[in-house]
Amino acid sequence: MRNNNTRNKTSERIIELSEHFSKRSNYWEEIYSKSKNPPNFMIYELDSRKEKALFAIDRFANGRTINVLDIGCGTGHYMEELLIRNHNVTGIDVAFGMLMKAKQKLDKFNGKSHLIKSNIENLPFNDNSFDVILCIGVIEYLPDIPKALKEINRVLKGDGIVILSAPNLYSLRFLTDPYYLIRGFQFLLKKLGIDIKKRAQTNYDVSMNVDFKNKRFSLKTLTKTFKEEKFRVFNLSSVAYGPYTFFQTPYFNLSTNIKINNYLIRLSNKNKVRFLSYFANRWIFELNKTNK
Repeated sequence: MRNNNTRNKTSERIIELSEHFSKRSNYWEEIYSKSKNPPNFMIYELDSRKEKALFAIDRFANGRTINVLDIGCGTGHYMEELLIRNHNVTGIDVAFGMLMKAKQKLDKFNGKSHLIKSNIENLPFNDNSFDVILCIGVIEYLPDIPKALKEINRVLKGDGIVILSAPNLYSLRFLTDPYYLIRGFQFLLKKLGIDIKKRAQTNYDVSMNVDFKNKRFSLKTLTKTFKEEKFRVFNLSSVAYGPYTFFQTPYFNLSTNIKINNYLIRLSNKNKVRFLSYFANRWIFELNKTNK
């Protein structure tokens, strides 16, 4: 009975995600189209995430043509960049509306890409099919992360890599704004069965989707989960620090927030202050398979 309940909850979650992101496909297309001239820090952060993920793929490919699976491909912005690089790219998404946007964007590549409506927990591919699996902005929505990682492990080649992003539970921007500390306290009260009214969220953050209870993670917890599912983290990149607010009111303008971010990114790359990575907004993980 418990397994049936779990399956039902998973199916319900996937349907919710499919409907939500299909309805918001125009929004996401607009967001990514602004990334080269960001009007706010959120879009700047998304662009930074994309640059780091593509850099990791370029370094791994080293001039070769490789087979890439983009899980949660959305409207196809990552796929477009990978096709320009002449890779073989397959994209999957649960949202039909997203896939239609992606198809419009990728038709110019004359059928060199493949788009499939599917979910990460039941990938329609043979074992050892892909050199690189890209999983950006996905894990925080998943109802069953271990099951998803098992599927990723199955379809990844033995010498392949996974490039995966995840939002941080303990990001500096949240720890320095009382608003988010209060939200954390409200969450704890709710877990104890004490429900209180929450003020409406006014400063939208892509990693805190107000329509879903999407997850945030600690670095320790995620690393442990990867290890349990036979993955090793061989490289970790911090993606953004900021913006800095007081009860969601910005301290600084966009330019200043970007300067602070760049300084902290440089610091976090130095061995003596690597601990700063624990407080980034999100991370890019590079994973490979282990035998243990």
